[in-house]
Amino acid sequence: MSGFIRIFITPLLLLFSASLFAAAETKPAAPEKTVSSDLDLVFVLDKSGSMSGFEQDTIGGYNSVLAENRKKEGNIYVTTVLFNQENSTLHNREPISKVKNLTPDDYTVGGNTALLDAVGVTIEKIRENRKITKNNNVLFIIITDGEENSSSKYSRDKIKAMINSAEKEDKWDFIFLGANIDAIAEAGNIGIKSDNATGYVQDKAGYGKAYEAVNKAVEVKQQSKPITSDWKADVEKDNNERSKK
Repeated sequence: MSGFIRIFITPLLLLFSASLFAAAETKPAAPEKTVSSDLDLVFVLDKSGSMSGFEQDTIGGYNSVLAENRKKEGNIYVTTVLFNQENSTLHNREPISKVKNLTPDDYTVGGNTALLDAVGVTIEKIRENRKITKNNNVLFIIITDGEENSSSKYSRDKIKAMINSAEKEDKWDFIFLGANIDAIAEAGNIGIKSDNATGYVQDKAGYGKAYEAVNKAVEVKQQSKPITSDWKADVEKDNNERSKK
């Protein structure tokens, strides 16, 4: 009887073991963790006279980007250039953990808009830094509320060539946010594609949307993914709806 039982049970055990093995083989794999890449985060911020009355909105929006990205994995380095008819470097590729919040003492508005000079000087600065760092992940953010009116060192054609070179050869991404102007046209004049440009409403809510969009672009870039128009969907919708009223 015992021999008969062994003959009967053994195939059942083998079948049961095989089913367990098959179940283990077909178990869904755990999703891969997204690895955050090192990133150079470059701000070129307008502080010309037309920004008067919106200092706190600019300061709050900029600081919200710092706060959001201090929490992320990977190394983020911040360069901040403020401009009117002149430009000044507030941070020169500093680790985001060491970058202090923007204050009213840092951000005092007045003067004209030398946007081209600010962009040109900043591109040269980042290129010089990259001779040492060799970091290929750069997000270059331009935020303004007026048209160029006082640059003397760089022309539109020169800036357009510099941006095209940085995008094609070094894989940088440029985004352009502009209030009270045709942001897509102005961005196109210096070589920034329409998917990477948007207008925003110049009020507290509009600045909030603008800097939320910046955070979305940072997230995409830090994951080494291509930036599409998705980053600007909310701010562009807000601008289109409210600027018509």
